[in-house]
Amino acid sequence: MINECEWKPQWNQYYNVSVPGPSSLAACQARAGNSCGSGTFIGIHNGGALIGSNAHVLGTKTGSEGQFRFDPQISEKPRVGRLIFAMYSTKVTADLAISWIPDWIPNIKPAWCSGKPLAANQRFYTTGSPGCVWPLKHQSGLKILSDNNQGFAVWDQPAIGGQSGSGVWDSVTNWSSLLLTWRTQNNRGAGQPWYYLRAQAELAMATGQIVGAEMPEDLTPLSEVNPDAEPGFWCEASLLDLPIWAEDQQPGPTPNPTPGGPTREELIASYEKIRLESALMLAKLNSPTSGGLPNVPPSGGPTFGL
Repeated sequence: MINECEWKPQWNQYYNVSVPGPSSLAACQARAGNSCGSGTFIGIHNGGALIGSNAHVLGTKTGSEGQFRFDPQISEKPRVGRLIFAMYSTKVTADLAISWIPDWIPNIKPAWCSGKPLAANQRFYTTGSPGCVWPLKHQSGLKILSDNNQGFAVWDQPAIGGQSGSGVWDSVTNWSSLLLTWRTQNNRGAGQPWYYLRAQAELAMATGQIVGAEMPEDLTPLSEVNPDAEPGFWCEASLLDLPIWAEDQQPGPTPNPTPGGPTREELIASYEKIRLESALMLAKLNSPTSGGLPNVPPSGGPTFGL
């Protein structure tokens, strides 16, 4: 088993001009049963690789297996992982799954997830398996059209159908800023910001319930929904404690992710505002005069440890 403290990532070992950025090499095709989408290598835990994707791709049953196919220079064979975290709703914007591949770590740097709000002038790129095709396809130069702390972000290029679960990476930091999940009625790509998913998971860990922005009618998943995807929240490990967050990997003060963007203090203040708004939403929904949470059952409580 590899000791993650001794593991030395080779960020540029495989980098070449055929991909829009280094994080494209962390992308993979993701399969669970008859469902097929995309995923990203986002962290290392207990000697294995953590893969982020959508719950509507991998399902929501913890312990269930998924198969992950990387570029042959990363892995010559598909890798099998098991689901350790799932958060899914058809009523609010929540669609996240994380699998763990034991005893294997690709020799590249993870595409760490950013827990900070998006900056207006950021540009992004993405890689995935639209329609379960191989090899993987790329898009670059993406610009966010809307975010506004609403649980999803829309960008300025058409969605690639079937690319559910793809990472959307900042072109400067190469961090995972969003998780590609839906398309709009006018075929724009739409995804979930990782900072929002983190706030949702924090509340779900405390309450066993999912709170978020109401799902817009014009958002539809980019791939067929896995029949094992059940609304709710399940986990074998805390999303907040998993080693996937970019800011936790920095040895010193975190620089602004994009030149000219918000300062670190402004980003932290914005994140804290979202946490407060989420807590107030939860309190309102649980009040005696409220109709309660919109048909999202509790998970029965999380269990911890792999």
